[in-house]
Amino acid sequence: MYEKVFKESNERVTLPKRKDLNNESYLTTDYAIALGVASSFKNKIKVNKTGKTALCMLSEPYDEKYIGVRDFDGKNAGIVAGSHDIGIMPIFEFTKDSNISSIKENDNLYLTINGKKVLYPQTFAGKSLSQELTKLFENDKLKHVGWFTSDGTSMLSLDDPFVEKSNRAYLYNEKVYCHVKKAVKGNHSFSDDTICNLGEEYWFECEPIQVQEISKGVLGCSEVIAVGQFETQNKYESLNLETGQELDTDDFAIGTFLNDYFFEDLIRSTELLKEQKVGKITFNFQRDILGIE
Repeated sequence: MYEKVFKESNERVTLPKRKDLNNESYLTTDYAIALGVASSFKNKIKVNKTGKTALCMLSEPYDEKYIGVRDFDGKNAGIVAGSHDIGIMPIFEFTKDSNISSIKENDNLYLTINGKKVLYPQTFAGKSLSQELTKLFENDKLKHVGWFTSDGTSMLSLDDPFVEKSNRAYLYNEKVYCHVKKAVKGNHSFSDDTICNLGEEYWFECEPIQVQEISKGVLGCSEVIAVGQFETQNKYESLNLETGQELDTDDFAIGTFLNDYFFEDLIRSTELLKEQKVGKITFNFQRDILGIE
């Protein structure tokens, strides 16, 4: 069912470099907060005039122990590379003939794959709708349509690698919602000021990913939307990396997560809704792919 689109050799998901980012802090989604972004660092989620911000992982070392991050003031800093709770703001690299592109709507630019906008969990559904979704879920009245992968490893297990955890997605009133059964971190609040409590369940609306064009063939997410580990701490420290080195994220754990899990989630997400418009043509997944009228 989900084998119709594949990641091509001319497509890659990676991390931003210092030069790719403006000297500013970056917002983080509610979903990333529930997954524990910055949970091992005291007060590492801050509030600015437009919302919550979290540290953003870079593809450059800070030194032999720390991976580079962009902090809340737009400055460069370092975080222990083995931490599983570093904010991720992915970069998409592609060529003209790849599946990846973008579409502009109402002055916003959105990521597309094969002409269809991708979906990813982002905004907390709100208390009232979440209660309704939970009730329907408990009574087996929600349609399961897919899943999104996160890191199931303890946030403080610096030398333990990524462990796949699937957060299931369900269709409700022609929208897709992702169910996080147990929030990883408490005390931080979502964009509507609801407190995210450790171990509680939450629902997040799966929305198109807004991007910005960094250069030709390079799109970058506009927010911290995922959470992860750059590399196990033992391996990272054994490499004796130095500030300013050029790193290929494909050689590290973060590259595996971004390309083998995160990007595959995005590919599947284009099929989560029954219908999506591709240009002027309405694409019906059940009819056009599965042959079901």
